[in-house]
Amino acid sequence: MILWLTGQPKAGKTTLALNVEYRLGSKCIAVIDGDDLRKGCNNKDYSIEGRHANIKMAQEMAIAFDEPHRYVIVSVVAPYREIREEFKRKNRVKEVYLFSDRTDPNKVSEYEPPLTNALYLDTSRYNIDTCTQRILNFCGFSSEEPSYCI
Repeated sequence: MILWLTGQPKAGKTTLALNVEYRLGSKCIAVIDGDDLRKGCNNKDYSIEGRHANIKMAQEMAIAFDEPHRYVIVSVVAPYREIREEFKRKNRVKEVYLFSDRTDPNKVSEYEPPLTNALYLDTSRYNIDTCTQRILNFCGFSSEEPSYCI
């Protein structure tokens, strides 16, 4: 399954991706971070085309890593709803929309929040552990079930 964390810059995507990865343990096969992708591919293009390229690369990597009974976590801004919706229609994806009341100078003005089939999570209202548990519950782990493997 692909866990797709999306939202504005500084909403907590990378922090929560890493925390969820830790909690999933061996059930997580990869974490794909948008900032790391941009660095690795030297993509400093934040135009619509540059953003599309970064999103498509994250999607292709997630598909390549996806395995039954394992998780791939993607944390990217991915501001364009239709690209995310098309990806969800074709793949096993759980989308989590992270937002906060923090202001950031890199805010993406054209960001389009999901309309359906997504968990909305206010990261300025809840701490990391609460956010992580809500994500794990959304993915099908009950609060009683241990979510990490040792």
